Amino acid sequence: MNKSRLFRLILMLIWAAGCSKPDLYLPVNDNPGQSGINDLSQVLIFFKTEGTDTLADLHAGQIITSTHWVVHIDRRLPMKTLVTPLQYLLKKRHKKSIHSKPGSKLYLSYTDTVRKRLSVVDFTRRRIRSPFYHSREYVRRYPARYRGKKITHAVLLPSVLWLDSLRFAFPAEKQRAAVYLKRLLTQGDSPRLLMFNVDHRVNYGRFNDAYGLLMSIDSIRFPLAEDIFIFNPQETRP
Repeated sequence: MNKSRLFRLILMLIWAAGCSKPDLYLPVNDNPGQSGINDLSQVLIFFKTEGTDTLADLHAGQIITSTHWVVHIDRRLPMKTLVTPLQYLLKKRHKKSIHSKPGSKLYLSYTDTVRKRLSVVDFTRRRIRSPFYHSREYVRRYPARYRGKKITHAVLLPSVLWLDSLRFAFPAEKQRAAVYLKRLLTQGDSPRLLMFNVDHRVNYGRFNDAYGLLMSIDSIRFPLAEDIFIFNPQETRP
């Protein structure tokens, strides 16, 4: 994304935020992501409080079906507040109409601290499973879908990322987690599936960082499953 386009995008964000006077704090991480997205509509999800409740305030009135969608989400929001708006946007994105344009995507934005730019990560193919069970239980319930497949279960807690039985402080040990995933990618001849679970207490900034890490591994040999499981630890044992 060139400087003039980034400047216009920031101005649009400031203008949109100024309409109702909220602040919107984007996630900040070092994932490479993508830039230079053209022909886009923007969606804003603000952090809002009503009494003691935290709410996700969705502003999606300006999206155009034939464009890419870039979703800007406040990093302070807990994931449990984002289940409904994300499910809504994904359903709307996947719905075909006469105005749909093949290849139109849905992206999540963040600030790339290494490249000093606004970047995005592709979220088009995802489905949000919540309230639901953990991916391990899902595999047990539908064994025919996963018969013969090697699976790595990733579980993101507020300060920990579990990869199978290995514990990584997150984001402090993010690079160590990346090394482990890359090592799995090279092991064996058959593909391995990566399944992502998220504690619903995790804030969106932490989710965006972990999702970007897993997407950096996503490939034919080690695809990230379409389903993302957002669970309540009081109801579902991770």
